[in-house]
Amino acid sequence: DTVPASPEDLPTPTIALVEAHARGGGPMLAAACDLRVCTTGARFGMPIARTVGNCLSMANYARLVLHLGTSRLLQLVATAEAMRADEALARGFVLEVVEPEQLDDRVTARCEQVASMAPITLRVTREAIRRVVRAVTADGDDLVRAAYGSRDFQEGVAALVAPRPPPWGGR
Repeated sequence: DTVPASPEDLPTPTIALVEAHARGGGPMLAAACDLRVCTTGARFGMPIARTVGNCLSMANYARLVLHLGTSRLLQLVATAEAMRADEALARGFVLEVVEPEQLDDRVTARCEQVASMAPITLRVTREAIRRVVRAVTADGDDLVRAAYGSRDFQEGVAALVAPRPPPWGGR
């Protein structure tokens, strides 16, 4: 058996459980799940423009644009500010926001609810959504190479390890 590359590749619906901060790859992992439940203190952020100067994959950009819209996604990346749980709920990114002590019980109840549904309907719906994401995913290998091959990315990683502020040069 092979390990799935993404929660989207699993045979059953997935639920992301976010207790506190989902930063860096956290929002992308959550976006790849079918449903998201978080606690009141959860925050979703992508500080890549402040930290290492890299970029997301085109599939992750597509998922996040579909969930958040272009302006909010660009704002999250360009400002490195985090989105609060209440905003994530208002934007439909998360299914619900619960108090931390209720999280396990609520996610268990959601899992039981989803498990009681028609498997074929869930499988077909998940595949349809996957195809929509693929349909809006443009070829962006050149963009990924430009970011990860840049001097800024090298400097960003070195600064993160040092730790020191990165000297961005735009190259």
